[in-house]
Amino acid sequence: MLRFILFSVVTASIITAPIFALAEASPFKDTFKAMDKTTDKTPSFFDDFSAISIGTAFVTQPEFLGAETSETRVFPLVQGAYNIDGHQQIYLRGLELGYAYAYNENFQFGVDLTPRRGRGPEEDSRLTGLENIGTSIEVGPWVKLRWKGLRFQTNIRTDIAGEHDGVLATFKLSHKVEPIPGFRFTAYGQTEWASNAFMDTFFTVTPGEAAAGRPAFNAKSGFYQSALGGTFNHLLHKDIFLWVDAQFQFLHGDARKSSLSFNDTDFRGILGVGYTF
Repeated sequence: MLRFILFSVVTASIITAPIFALAEASPFKDTFKAMDKTTDKTPSFFDDFSAISIGTAFVTQPEFLGAETSETRVFPLVQGAYNIDGHQQIYLRGLELGYAYAYNENFQFGVDLTPRRGRGPEEDSRLTGLENIGTSIEVGPWVKLRWKGLRFQTNIRTDIAGEHDGVLATFKLSHKVEPIPGFRFTAYGQTEWASNAFMDTFFTVTPGEAAAGRPAFNAKSGFYQSALGGTFNHLLHKDIFLWVDAQFQFLHGDARKSSLSFNDTDFRGILGVGYTF
C-alpha cells in the first residue's frame, strides 16, 4: 500500500505540475480562482449529477487478453455518482470506482480503481504449463483536459493485488455530441503503454515454458494495444435509459508477436438497460 501511495503522489505531481503552471500563467487565472470558491450556488463542473442507476447489462468480451474465443454474460448494471460539492465527485462506472476533482470546467484529475481479468488453462489448453494469472486490481491517478467537445485523458495504473508488478499508461481522445436532449454519442480512440514487468506477465515465454507451438519469447515494454470505439446513451423514459458501448481492440508490438497472443484483434460490447433514481 505504501508503494502505491508513493507511486500515486509522485505520478500525479509529475502530470499535474505543468498543467497547473499553464493555468497560473494564463490570462484567465483570476477567473479560475473565482470559480474555485465553491458556494451553494456554484454550478457543478461534472457531467454526471448525484444519482444511482441500476439495471442489467449483456457483455461480450474475449476470455482473456489475446484470447481467440469470446464469452457473453449477463451482469447487474450499477452506476453512481455523488457530487461532494461543485468540484469533487465520487463515482462508480461499471467496474471503475474513483474520485475526481474539477479544478475548472476544462481540467479534472483524480484517482481510480479497476480490475483486469487474468487467465489460465481452463480458458485455453494452450496455456497449460504456464503460471495462472489471477484478477489484477489496478489503481492510479488520471488527468482529463477538455476543449469544446474534445476530451483528452491520461491514466497511469499499477496492480495492488500482486498479479503483476507492471505500470500501464493509457492515452484516450474522445468527442461527445448530443444532437437532441436525451441522445448522447461519444466516439473515442485510445492506446496503452506497458512496462517490462506487465509484458513479462502476459506475453513473455521463458525457455522453461517453451513448448511445441510456444517458442521462447522476451516481450519488452512499449505500446502494446490500441482501441477504437463508441458509446451511445439514450433516455427511453424520464428515468429509464439505454446504454451501448462497442469497442474494437488491436494488439501490436511485442504483444502481437508473442505466441501467447492467439488473436490480435477482438471486439468488446456492452448493452445495458437501467433505471436512475
